[in-house]
Parts: sequence; structure tokens; C-alpha cells
Amino acid sequence: MMLTLLFLFDGSQDQLLVEMIQEDLKANDSTLQVNSLALMDEEQNKNHCLKEADQLVLVINDQILNSVTKMKLLEKAVTLGKPIISIIPENLDQSPLLPSYLLEHRHISFKTRKSFVIILLVAHLLKYFSVEFKQDKNFQKICQELKEIIYLDPNLSHHKQPHFYDVFISYGRPYSTEFCKQLKAELNREKYNAWLDLHNIPDGEDWKKEIEQNILNSHVFIFVISPKSIKSEYCNWEIDLAVKNNKRFIPLLHIDENELGNINQLIANKFDEGHPVRKFQWIDFKTEDNFDQGLQKLIRIFQINRNYLKEHTRLLERGREWIQHNRNPDFLLRGKDLKEAKSWLERGQQPTPTQLHIQYINVSSSKEKDRKIRNLWMALLTSGLFIGVIAVFGLFRISKKEQISALLKVAESPYYSNRIDSLVASLTAGKSFNYPLIYWSKLESNLQNLINKPQISWMNKIDPELKSDVATAVQRAIYWTEEKNQLLGHELAVLRVSFSDDGKLIASASRDGNIKLWNQKGKLLQTLEGHQDTVYHVAFSLNDKMLISSSKDGKIKLWKYRDFIYKDANKPQEHLLFTFFKDLDHNEKDEPWEVNRLELSPDGQLIASASELINKDFDDNKPSSQIKYKIKLWNLQGTLIESIPSDAKVTNLTFSSHHKNNPKETILAAVTEDGYLQLWKLKDGEKLQKIKKIKVPQNNQKEYIVHLSFSPDGEWLVGGTNEGSVVLLKRDGTLLSSPSQKHKERINALQFSPTNPDDKMMLATASDDETIKLWNLDIDNSKLQLFHTLEGHKDRVWRIQFSHNGYLLASASYDNSIKLWQRDGSLVNTLNGHQDLVNSLSFSPDNKTLASASYDHTVKLWRLDKQFVKVLPHERPVLGVNFATIKPNLITIPTIQEKGKSTDFKLGIWGKDHSHNNTWKLLNPQLNNHDSSDTQVHTRPILTLDVSQPIMKNQQWTQLNASGSEDGSIKLWDEKGQLVDSVSPEPQDKILAVSFSPNGQFLASATENAQIQIWRVNQQKLQPKQIISQGFGEMRFGKIIESEGHEGRVFDVEFTPDNQFLVSAGEDGKIKLWTLDRRLKNTLKGDRGSIFTLDFSRNKEGILLASGGEDNLIKLWKYNPDERNFTIYKELKGHLGNIRDVRFSPDGKLIASASDDQTIKLWTRDGELLMTLKEHRLPVRQVSFSIDGRWLASGSDDNRVILWQLPQSFLPSVQTLNSNELKERLLDELLATGCELAEDYLSVKAERETSDIREGQYQDKSQDLQEIDQYCRSLKNGK
Repeated sequence: MMLTLLFLFDGSQDQLLVEMIQEDLKANDSTLQVNSLALMDEEQNKNHCLKEADQLVLVINDQILNSVTKMKLLEKAVTLGKPIISIIPENLDQSPLLPSYLLEHRHISFKTRKSFVIILLVAHLLKYFSVEFKQDKNFQKICQELKEIIYLDPNLSHHKQPHFYDVFISYGRPYSTEFCKQLKAELNREKYNAWLDLHNIPDGEDWKKEIEQNILNSHVFIFVISPKSIKSEYCNWEIDLAVKNNKRFIPLLHIDENELGNINQLIANKFDEGHPVRKFQWIDFKTEDNFDQGLQKLIRIFQINRNYLKEHTRLLERGREWIQHNRNPDFLLRGKDLKEAKSWLERGQQPTPTQLHIQYINVSSSKEKDRKIRNLWMALLTSGLFIGVIAVFGLFRISKKEQISALLKVAESPYYSNRIDSLVASLTAGKSFNYPLIYWSKLESNLQNLINKPQISWMNKIDPELKSDVATAVQRAIYWTEEKNQLLGHELAVLRVSFSDDGKLIASASRDGNIKLWNQKGKLLQTLEGHQDTVYHVAFSLNDKMLISSSKDGKIKLWKYRDFIYKDANKPQEHLLFTFFKDLDHNEKDEPWEVNRLELSPDGQLIASASELINKDFDDNKPSSQIKYKIKLWNLQGTLIESIPSDAKVTNLTFSSHHKNNPKETILAAVTEDGYLQLWKLKDGEKLQKIKKIKVPQNNQKEYIVHLSFSPDGEWLVGGTNEGSVVLLKRDGTLLSSPSQKHKERINALQFSPTNPDDKMMLATASDDETIKLWNLDIDNSKLQLFHTLEGHKDRVWRIQFSHNGYLLASASYDNSIKLWQRDGSLVNTLNGHQDLVNSLSFSPDNKTLASASYDHTVKLWRLDKQFVKVLPHERPVLGVNFATIKPNLITIPTIQEKGKSTDFKLGIWGKDHSHNNTWKLLNPQLNNHDSSDTQVHTRPILTLDVSQPIMKNQQWTQLNASGSEDGSIKLWDEKGQLVDSVSPEPQDKILAVSFSPNGQFLASATENAQIQIWRVNQQKLQPKQIISQGFGEMRFGKIIESEGHEGRVFDVEFTPDNQFLVSAGEDGKIKLWTLDRRLKNTLKGDRGSIFTLDFSRNKEGILLASGGEDNLIKLWKYNPDERNFTIYKELKGHLGNIRDVRFSPDGKLIASASDDQTIKLWTRDGELLMTLKEHRLPVRQVSFSIDGRWLASGSDDNRVILWQLPQSFLPSVQTLNSNELKERLLDELLATGCELAEDYLSVKAERETSDIREGQYQDKSQDLQEIDQYCRSLKNGK
């Protein structure tokens, strides 16, 4: 409930004062609704405002006292009997014109406004920009006294706050009545306020309305499970209301022990899989002995995120009150209350916020910003002071920076990881740099009146570091935002999502009884209504001309497709619609049936369904066999072909593909809860022919198959059981040997890969044990072989789905995440964003989009065709990464092969897999056969690698790869990863660095004992007219020099670009310059601590040496080859950890640095930070530019190599810009790319909001979203 204050004032003189007072009141108490009424307003508006107000605040001035009309209105207000507070200037409190009745009421006196009008204006401006300012004492006095009167006035006792409860108890009468009384008493004793309808509904109240109000005003919803509560329509209504409003849901089990089996059956029949009653763990209160233990467990759950729950309830009530008052802006959040609400929203805890929470907070935020802007300009224009304009511009820069920083926090928040919200927030921040002023379009006319400049360029001079931060945020969102769109509209859980065969349509089915059709961009095209209960299944026929749905209401509905083209020439686009065609009704003799399984045949011509009879008069004491079950077979014309009774509930149905020797024959398989598998043969135009009915598995009566899948060729049938076993059968039902490996718990899903690009028939199984197992079907030996167990989910794995090309496997878990896996078992990505269980997955036909349906009422579309980044998983930390110099391949360390009890280490050669969306694959996964005693591989981890410049061999360009290892050896490899030569320096020690000379004639190495060696690569043949000309086949190492000049380990060595000198750096913090004949030419004191990395630039602008080390700095040194010395040029600050690697781009104009702070930074040659690449989870060890400068590779301790596609602005062909111009161009490019990726989301949101406003519904999009939509449209149109 809110208290309404009405300010009456003279509109021309006191508007500024009133708005300032109102702002102060609202900022301190958002339960106040503060309205204002200028006395010159229309009569009708005056009467309405006076009637609605709880209390009047009169602001008196001399114009009011001298106006007969205005004084009459004051007299009318007094006669209403409402509490009155008067604000009176001291120079008028003795005026003979002042009515005595005003002084009889509470009043506040203040000094004449002339003494503080200017101060009031400045205070207002500075307050908006969060700059501390000591407000005028007179103004403070007014606000403070006004607040004291409001809260101490006994006349305001009617202002009541809503009553909140800790817990609402839902139960079935009379079964659980006494138990609930006891539970309520014990909870009250523990200081938890519980609501129970036996005690809490006052006489004469609307009981349903009262129950609804108190469910919404309770922090936790308890459902007491009993036979009566499960069947109670009222309890089910209460459950739906709690679930819809995202209440913390706790099921309590209160039954006799002998009823447990019956309860499980009742729940399975009543609630679909994933419903909170089935999803959440029950707290056991079955017997009196369980009561104390259950109570303590219940209290522990209450204590989880308790403050978060209270805010969840409070903000939901505030949002509902806002809706009830027709979205009156005075009921929105303000000030501190709004700030805390936004912080609460970003916490991402459970239970998740409802859509109303999100909309209420977003609209509050938008209106707050509008209000401040409006007040600011009103104050400015009222003052008429040019100095005020200048103050506004200066302060607006502060505000702009604060706003951008806040948006960056949202974009970088882990809560928004992978989500489209992160991209939109970063785009909104980036847009601010391209607009001369936030909300310029709204304020342009006012500015032009004050300053004769249509644009104020110096407004754009924001902190340059902040611009780099924005570029970083936009880049990160572009590279890592997989969420493409959010399909909103369903009111309850979405149970199924499906793409049409042509990929143009998406169908979703929900517990709200509706089917929604969307286009591939996420636009809602149509809602199909007709089902009277939960829709479990929806699917397209093969030609997309029919849509099939099944429901808990006992009906299968067929919907026909038709083309519909707008006749309006201005709307030529095609609209795809479905119309109702026919009901396939399972209900018989007025008995209610539920269709719980639906399956289409592979050719799309047949529909198989399973149903069960739900008897409303079911007796708890009767056995469950009283419920009847059936399997029915239909054609697409809706004709019933056959009806088959079943002895038990059908848990799964599946068709085989057509037999290879008999194209017209297919098999229908079904499994039931009593453990039996049934098979029928089906031929064109014939009835079902029963093949077999067998108990599977045969050796365990309690174990039964819960999921089935035929192999793609239709020759093999696999079942997964309730105890985690995998059962293999032939097409005819012949039972084969089952693999000894099994899941630890129930199998929830299994599927064969639809295609097998590696010629291996693959099966995936998902289980309650939180794992997925991958199996190969050995056809020759008729058995399944387990080859990988995928771990990573934090709760039971619920759904799996292969992509149509078989390259990807998607898995969904009770942990609300989706994971993407490659066929070899490597994790590609984790998609976070859903706030509840994901119940269905569907790949688009082109495998570029994944759709997911969730209990959070949404469908999400995920982008799978990542253009800008690739992730290469490894088994161990990646210590080295280097691009090849002759092919777009990548060399990494380590790649490991296990050999019995030993481990071999080699280089990994990665290249593009052009057969699969240009993904990258390991080109040398297997080693050549060799004796374990030879030197073909390293026997200890590889620590360093380098790649030579191209070398001519047999009239073809090739390259050498050098590696150094803990085993003390240095090895040369060819471009395919074959060993060329090997040497072990003496004394043998760990090789920490290797480096080729630019001409490829030398290799330098450094060891842990500070030994530096230079090796000549002997040439057998020279090639004329080449920068580098050297042999290949007979290359051997030849030792040239040894040196021990450093006082500790040597971490890096580099040749100068002219091949004449060698530079080394190490643990002693020194950089040394050597001639190739061992003479020390120069020593530089580089860093405060170890120096880990060195690199030279090679371009016409001069030679630079970059060094990085333990002091978190990158130092740039200018090298003078004539004088053979170095001078410090720049220090690059920004990293928060050791610098592990620094590399110049091939053209020498960019610098990439890798750090222990888990980031990579990109700098200009003159030391300006461009952006930071963030995604690694552990220290980054090495970076490498591709030879064309388009890609950057990074290797990390997180066992990953990431390939980053660099923006076009970084390419050598466009790098003629200075640092500032490059930053501008970079941000422009990133914003344009981000807008392109967000286009579907923004356009759908904009259209949906326009429709909502037109229909008088709530706004779904904040003002920021509207503005970024307009901004992106202007970029696309080139404006």
C-alpha cells in the first residue's frame, strides 16, 4: 500500500521547489506516491486529484494569496477533511492575507526563496550527477520537517503495509489437517510466520482472493503431498499460481508407509516430468519419527538466500500494485530502493525473478532516468543562466562516464554470460561514444536555444581508457554471446520445441495449453489454441504441410499449413499459418484419457500414440491396474488404423527406419512400466503384426527399459533402463549381450547419431548420475563399446540431441545449463541463460542454430556458427602455441599419447576441417609406430616451441618446428609433425627457450642452468633469389657457442631482425645483447624481477624490442643497429599479473600480450591500449599472430587454445591510422558487427513492445533497448 501526497502550488513560481521536495521524498521512501497540482490546471483534474489524495501539501506564495480563484480552491481542499501541511515563506507568515485556518494546521516556515533559488538550482544539478554538495539549510529544513509530519501524524494510521509470510502451506483436507496444524505451530515456535487457511481467512472475505494474495505474499510455498492434495483441483490451482510466480517450492511427504507406491503412481499420472512436485526432492514427514528431522531440514532450506527471498516477494507485490494502478509511474521504484532492486536483479539466484519483476525494475529505471533529465532541463531553462548551461555540460560528462561504467558492469557480469543481454548492454555503452549527448534527440532544440551549436564535440572527450573498456566489452559480447534470441509469450513451462524441415518455422508447446509458431528470427507468427490442458508434444510432418500436437486433454490435433500473402502492397512478405484440421480423440465413453507419448514414423506418414485412462473417481485403495492403457496407430489423414490395449503404462515408443531388404517394412517398438518390450511389424496397407513381447532385462524383475532408440539403418535397437544399464537387441527383438559398463543411475535419454562422418555408428546415453556416455556400435561383433564418459554437468542430465550432421551433441541438465560436445567427447561450450530445467532441444536443419525450451516459460535460440572465435580443447595446460608460416595451421604443445604406463609428448598440428563449418581438428592424432626406447618423441613435457620462416625444399616451401623439453632434448619437426632431428645439449638440463633466426640458419636455445647455445642448421642446398634459402633433408644441428652470462635461469632468447645479434633475458631481470661469436655487447636492466619474454618488431618504422616480466609491465625499447644499443621508449601498464608472452603482429604495428591475470591485451605500436581479450580461466602462457594478421592464437593453463579473429581494423591494409583514429574505427566496426548479431532480438522486441503498448499491456523493453534499436537501424542504413 502507498500513501498519496498531493502538492498544491502556483505553477509559475514554485514548480522548481515542489519538484525538488518531491524528489527528496521519493528518494527516501518509494512507498510514497507524490502527485502535484498546479492551481491553474483544469477543474476536472483538480477534483480528481483532491479526491484521490491521502494528504495535502500547500505551497504558499504571494500570487496565491492575491488570487480569489486560487484561494477558493484552497478553501475547498480544507473542507474535504484531509490532513494538511502548509509550506509558508517567513515574509508571508504574518501577512493579513494569510488565512488563519492554514496556521491551525501543521505548517513549515522558511526564509524567502530569493536567498536560495540559485543554490537550489545548483544543488539540483550536482545531486543528479552524484557530486557532493552541502545543500541549503532552508531546503533541508523543509524536507526534514515535512517527513517528520508525514510519519508522525496520527491521521495517517490508515496507511498499512502489506503483510508478508515466511511460508504458505498447501494441503489436502481432511487428510493432512492435523499434521499442518502441528507444522504451523512448530514453525511459529521457530519464529517463522506460516499461513494456513484454517487460521488465516477472516470471516466474510473472498477466500480464493485471500489465498491468492497470501501465496503471492509468502516467501516459500510448501506443498504437502497426500492422496487428497494430489487430486485436489484447489491444491493444483495453488501450485500453478506459485510456480507461475517463481516461488521457492518445497514438497513435503506426509503419508502412511504402505501408500508410498500408490502416491508415486498418482504423481506420475497427475504431473508431467519436470514439474516441481517431481523435480524437487521431497522432505520426508511420513511418520512421527521423521517430524523433527524433517522440520530441521525444512528450516535449513528456509535460511538459504532468505534476504533474497524477502526481496523477491516484496518486489513482486510492488509490481502487482503498479499493474493494479494502471502502471501509474508514481508506483515505480526510485532512488535507493531502485538501486537495491537493480542489484537484487543482477544476483542471479534462485528462485529466479519473474517477468513482472524484470519489467517493473526496468521501467522504474527508465522512468527515473527520464525524470532526472526532465528536472535537470526544467531547472536549467527556468534559471535562464548561461553559466548553468556550461555547468550542465561539464557535469554531463561525469554522468555519461558513470552510465557507461554501469552498463559495462552489466555486460561483464557472470550472470549475463552467453546471453543477449550482455551484447545489448555493451552496445548501449558503445553507442554513447558515437552520440554527442545522451538523449540528444530529445534535448537538441533546448540546447540550440542556449548555444548556437547543433553539436558539442567536446562532450565526446570521455576517458580514453573507458573507450578501450567499451571496445573490450563489445568485442567479448560479439565473440562469446551464443544466445541469439528469446521467444517470450508462453505463460507456463515450455515442454517441447521443434524446427520445421525447411528451418523457416519453430513450434513450441507449453503447459499453458497453447502452441506457438515463430519464424527463424524469433518473431511470433501465430498462437494455436484449442487444447484444454498441457501440450506435451508438437512436431512438423516431413513436408511441413502438417503440424501434429498431443495433450493431456486426451486429444491429438492435426493442423494444416496454408500460404497467406498480404494483399496490402506495403506488406508483401509471406505469412505462414496453420489452421485446425482434425482431432484424433483418445477419450472414450465420456472417460478422460491423457496422451503421454507421440511418435512419427520416419517417412512421416504414420502417428503412434500412447495414452492412459484417468479415472476421476479413482479409489486410493484400489490397485493401479484399474487404470487402462492403449497404443493407437493413425495416418496423417486422421484415420485410426489400429488400437492396441496395454497391460501397463507405455514409457516409450519408437519407429525403425525401413528395412534395407524390404523398403516398405518398418518396426514399431514400445516399452511399458512392467518391464516388457513389444515389437510389431508394419507393412504398407497392412495391420500391425506382433513380433515379440519379452521381459527386458530378463535377470532383474525390478529393472525395466525407460527409453528406446533404433539405429539409423533400422537394424539395431538399444534400450536404457531405470538402473542405468544399456541393452542391445536386433531388429527382430533378439537380445544380445549388454555391455558391462553402465550408468550408476537411471538413464533419462538415449539417441543414435543420425549420420556418422567417421564411419562409426555412435550412441549417446544420458543419466541421473550427471554423466553422458558415448558408445560405438561394433556391427561385426554385435556389441556396444564404451569409448568416452562426458562429465561436467552438476546435476542429472535430462535431454540429449545430436545435430543433423552428427558433429555436435547437445545435453541439457537439471543444473539449467546446456553443453555442446564434439564426437570425440571434447567440450565445445556451455550455454547458460535459462533459469530453470531445459526440457527440449532442437537443431535447425543447417545446424547453425539450437533451440531450447525450458520450464522458465521461454524458448531460446542459440548461435552455433561462431565466426569470430574457435576453441581447441587439450588434455593438459597449453604452454606453447605458434602459427605455421606456410599454411594456416597451428602448432601447439602439448599433445599427449598414453602408451601403457608411459606418456609420450609431441607437437600438435591443427588445421581447418573444411567438411564441417571450418572447425579445427588435430591433423596428427596418432604417432608413428616406434620402439619406446628410441628418441622419436619427448619423454617429458615440452616447455617451448618456435616455428622457422619458410624453407625451400624440392621446389616447395616448407617449415621447421623446434621444441624444447624437460627431458633436456631439442627436436626438429617438419610441417606434418614428423621428427627430423634431435639433440641433447650437455650438460643436460631443462630447455626453457628455443628461437630460430629470421633467416632460418640458426637456432638459439636456453636452459634452466642459464646456458645459452646457438646451433647452426646445416644447409645442403641453396635456392637463389629467396630471402631464406636452405636445405631440408640433411639438416643437422651444429653447436656454435656456449655462454653463462646470466645469474639465473634464462627464459627467452631472440635474434635481432638483421640476424647479427642474439638477445637473452632471464631470472636476474637483465637483458643481454650478444654477438654470434660469443661477445657480450650490452646489458640492460629491464624489470624489477624476472623477464619472461622478448620479441622484436620488424617493419620500416624502426626496430622495437618488447619485454615483459614479473613487474606486470611491458617495456618497449628502441634498437639502434648502428650503435648496437637500446633506449627505453614506452612502458605499457594495464595487466594485473606477470607478463608471460609478448608478440608483435607480422606488420609490426600491433602488440599482443599474455598474462597471469588470464587476459590478453592488444596495443598499438606506440603503446595505446586498444582492447582486452577475456575468456581464459587460468594464466595465459603464449600468443601468436597468424601470418596474414587475421587471427591471434592463445594457449593457457586452462587446457585450451583460443583462436581469436581480429577486427578488420587491425589488418595491415587498413593500418595507416594513428592511435586515436584506430580506436574510433575499431569501436565503429565492433558496434556495427554487434548490431548485426543483435538485429533479430532488437527488431522482435521492438515490434512486440509496440504491440503491447497498443493493447494496453506492460512495456517489455526499457528505454535503453528502444534507443539501441534505433541506433542499430541507423548504422545499418548508413546514417
